[in-house]
Amino acid sequence: MLSRAATILSDSFWDYPEVLHVLPDQALRRRVLPRYLTADCVDAMRFNSFFGAFHGDVLSGVSAWLPPGAYPISRRREIAGLAYLSPVVPWVIARLPEVLRSQRAKNAGHTHEPHIYLCEIGVSRHAQGGGTGTALMQAMTDAADAKAVGCYLTTSAEPNTLWYRRFGFEVTETFRPTPAWPRIWRMWRNPH
Repeated sequence: MLSRAATILSDSFWDYPEVLHVLPDQALRRRVLPRYLTADCVDAMRFNSFFGAFHGDVLSGVSAWLPPGAYPISRRREIAGLAYLSPVVPWVIARLPEVLRSQRAKNAGHTHEPHIYLCEIGVSRHAQGGGTGTALMQAMTDAADAKAVGCYLTTSAEPNTLWYRRFGFEVTETFRPTPAWPRIWRMWRNPH
């Protein structure tokens, strides 16, 4: 399932502004992106917060999110994620300083309120528009409401903000982590 999940997420994020900025070369993106997304999924699995949506027996969508208290990511978890990323480091080493500056800027503005953090969500192209993404989001927002905590996410694709608003998210800030980085929208959803 993890390999199929990485494929679905890679397809979903293939033309995402941050991904295009960091990995403009398609061959490099094909090599690096699945490993990066797999690391996020494995981290979410530690908290039983990695979910799949199926049409019949076929995985058609996935979401990876972190429960309250699981962010920021500990040094131990960062090191564990390197197991998936280390084979591609030689191909991305030149981009690493800007990526790290961007991550620091994102972390600096990450809310400290108890929350569920959406790391990744993606739906296979053949299943888009059929309610798969809605079901994955509803599972997250229902869990947050049951715990009476908010939900937090960031996106670098402005059209995504409209979709997230359908679930009660509001933009709290827009920023550029580095001068060359695509614009980022921070979004928050209060519990209902």
